[in-house]
Amino acid sequence: MLSTTVEDEGQIEPDPSHLDTTPKSPSTSNILLLEIENEMLRKENDTLKKELEKQKQTFSFSQISSHPDRVNYYTGLPDAATVFFLEALLSKFDLQYHFDWNVQKISLIDQLLLTLMKLRLNCGVLDLATRFNCSRATVTNVFITISCALYDILYVGMMENKIPSRLKNQTSLPDCFQAFPNCRIVLDCTEVAVSNTESLDTQSHLYSHYKGGTTLKALIGVAPNGIITFASDLYGGSTSDKL
Repeated sequence: MLSTTVEDEGQIEPDPSHLDTTPKSPSTSNILLLEIENEMLRKENDTLKKELEKQKQTFSFSQISSHPDRVNYYTGLPDAATVFFLEALLSKFDLQYHFDWNVQKISLIDQLLLTLMKLRLNCGVLDLATRFNCSRATVTNVFITISCALYDILYVGMMENKIPSRLKNQTSLPDCFQAFPNCRIVLDCTEVAVSNTESLDTQSHLYSHYKGGTTLKALIGVAPNGIITFASDLYGGSTSDKL
């Protein structure tokens, strides 16, 4: 006889010992839904990771490398190939960082980009620190280091005491210089503003009446095609251009 349990209300319920308590396996459709949901969550996670990486560094050469007009605007160079060529030169150079600590957070190509943007657009230090998600000290460290390295590679290593000959200049002579086929170099003085000092003697030495402030002056030589082929030492702004 089937055993039953009688409750106070008079209801008769089956004895639990006779119920089927075997766990049922999930259906194939439920497994498929879980797999689809898991794949969607994985893709969403990957998307969020990529967005987070973009926020960590707001600007990089990879964002402009396929656009020659943008490369030219930010760097002053004609295309990405030229920038990569400079990066290759720098990668073979023993970089001695200005502040005696290496910059590893920013890739070499983006350190070069930062430097070229400062030279080309004169972006502020805080602006560059924000764009490249780094400190202002890092911007200064990178700019001075890469600038000095480029000077050693491109000027000291290639151009110093090597003013191009007349024949070599003629191979790239602009149309406006056709009347001057023997021109090798165009000389002019340029001045760079510097901070004032408390020393009256130093102020007097640095003060430029032409610029109306304290400056440093240098004699720059430029080939007809626009390449700088000579740069003198720096002198105080009061120094005559004739000396």
